[in-house]
Amino acid sequence: VLIGNRGADLHLSSLRLDAQGATPTGQHVQAGVQQGETRTHGFFYRPLNDSEGLLGLPVLGHGRPHDPRSAAPASASASVLFLRRQQNRFTLLGSLSAEARPRVDDGCRASCVDWYGNARPIFLGDRVLALMGYELVEGQLPAQAGRGSPEKLVERRRLNFAPGRPASDRYSPFD
Repeated sequence: VLIGNRGADLHLSSLRLDAQGATPTGQHVQAGVQQGETRTHGFFYRPLNDSEGLLGLPVLGHGRPHDPRSAAPASASASVLFLRRQQNRFTLLGSLSAEARPRVDDGCRASCVDWYGNARPIFLGDRVLALMGYELVEGQLPAQAGRGSPEKLVERRRLNFAPGRPASDRYSPFD
């Protein structure tokens, strides 16, 4: 997959690699967003079989320029875009986003914008998650939702582990 911006839109292109070289096979354009991480590959990919897989990519909306060293407020925090790849064609599943709230300044003790643009897709078994700052959001894929369910990723649940939240009986390395 090749990922980059053209103007305010993010372009994702799949390539088939073989002995003859690289052949473009599919493309997806996401309007008004850019990659949330520009220093490394920010996407994660989970193959489902030889011709299908899931791609998660942190993105920033509204075409705003992103400086990964900046301490952007949570409202500028990346969301995670999810796409399904079937036979080298992309289908948009949707995105998981952080809740808009003021940024907790913990001196980067437990979470930091420098964590790859403040967001990361996570594939754990059949689970699809997005880590965004102090929030972990789980999504439910259409195939897991059952017959008659929406064709898009839907939020299942979220956990906020920001410092200064009410103490619980569970151990936390941030206490």
